[in-house]
Amino acid sequence: MARSTWTPSTQGTTIEGRVGRTGGFASPQGDRTEFMTSKPAAAMSNAGFVHLHVHSAYSLLKGSIKIAKLAELAKADRQPALALTDTDNMFGALEFSDKMAGYGIQPIIGCELAVDFGDQDPSARNALAAGPARFVLLAARERGYRSLMRLNSRAFLETPVHQAPHIKFEWLEGDAEDLIALTGGPEGPISLAINADQAALAATRCDRLASLFGDRLYVELQRHGIEKERRAEAGLFDLAYAKGLPLVATNEPYFATMDDYEAHDALLCIAGGRLVAETDRDQLTPDHRFKTRAEMAVLFADVPEALASTIEIAERCSFRPVTRKPILPRFTVGAGANAAGPTAVFSMVENQASPSLDGLAAKFSISGTTPYSDALWWKQLGAADTATNLKYDVDFYITNPGVAQALEFDNNQSNGAHKFIYGTQCNIKAGHWDVWGNAAGNWISTGVACSAPTAFVWHHLTWEFQRTATNVIFVGFTFDGVTHYINRSYPARASGVHEMNVAFQMDGDFAMHAYSTWLDKVTLAYW
Repeated sequence: MARSTWTPSTQGTTIEGRVGRTGGFASPQGDRTEFMTSKPAAAMSNAGFVHLHVHSAYSLLKGSIKIAKLAELAKADRQPALALTDTDNMFGALEFSDKMAGYGIQPIIGCELAVDFGDQDPSARNALAAGPARFVLLAARERGYRSLMRLNSRAFLETPVHQAPHIKFEWLEGDAEDLIALTGGPEGPISLAINADQAALAATRCDRLASLFGDRLYVELQRHGIEKERRAEAGLFDLAYAKGLPLVATNEPYFATMDDYEAHDALLCIAGGRLVAETDRDQLTPDHRFKTRAEMAVLFADVPEALASTIEIAERCSFRPVTRKPILPRFTVGAGANAAGPTAVFSMVENQASPSLDGLAAKFSISGTTPYSDALWWKQLGAADTATNLKYDVDFYITNPGVAQALEFDNNQSNGAHKFIYGTQCNIKAGHWDVWGNAAGNWISTGVACSAPTAFVWHHLTWEFQRTATNVIFVGFTFDGVTHYINRSYPARASGVHEMNVAFQMDGDFAMHAYSTWLDKVTLAYW
């Protein structure tokens, strides 16, 4: 079969970097990773077959194989590599990478995504009945992994709420490098068109994918004994040979062994709100189990090139994400701070000898000429439009907390469309912690008590926020080692500017009593 030649990279470099949000989509824990290249196992050339389309229990209400079980199954069959391609998410990527590496198995990180080619008119008589077709992307390099995370997040963030998460084909145009594409099983864009007797559409879609992925596009074959696979197979062969594209064999397991089939079928019923006795529902077959290399070799004995392609793809993938400590931006409240207090007789002395910690902190003092005066410090950090996760970390020390109305810790972000105010305060006067309600423009009680912090000791506060396109989500905060999960959402305000800043404010009482506060080790992390 005519095709271009691929030459593997021999650089073997290690690349470190922070990753973007898994907001809940790519990785719910917000893990940071470093990216490490890894050489294929020595036994790869003799493996015969590598699983490249596998669902774990992170394919929610679809898959049932836990990551640890996948590792055990692969090790028992002496498999040198394994891919994880969960449905619409990469939640298991880091766990999978660590677990497989621990067993001496090369992890391949991927994802099964729905893609809208934009070539269907829902009102047309010959429109395909299914929604966006599903295909598989595998990360060959660190850049491909980042692209895959970005596409996965966009599938959730930029899809209307009444539609299932999916990407648009045009999004791939800037994110196809270092990604390997499989055309998907019977629900893939090519198979759906072939089974709808739309050969021209299948060819056009194939051409569009090939224009982006080149020799990184593989025509996927599956054999689970179901009718739509049998109907599409001849057309897939014809298309692959006509266009000089390689074939690849996959099995797409959703459960571990034959014994798990009935339990998994019940899981599908729960997901769809159906009964096991009903026959007009989504069903898999016992062949959707995790098959051995020997079983796959027999199943595709008539198409040896499709088996060989699985080895080739595994050899083209040469990195894995590994766990490491977070790399957080760090600054002090020293140089460049703006310390203008609007109505207070207010002073700020930077790099002041502090009672403890690192010995250099910013001291804020307030005595008033106006009842309930306040003092504000803030630091401009520049634009950070794409940040969706934020964490504020600070140590503070107060001399006379009984006269303070409130201590406020804020971060403000504007992305040209919306202003997101991330703020919490210890409302000493009212006796509770508050969160800032963006739209209402006032403080809202969280219901968590906050009396006056103990004087002359250091206190530690961290808070975490996330945001969507239009809302602020107060995840929670930890004060002096006690964590409170709030998980409340508030709408953003309109804004036409681009900025990110961090702020602190101290409020005085009616009688204008004096007090001081030190801030130390202020850190704002955003990603």
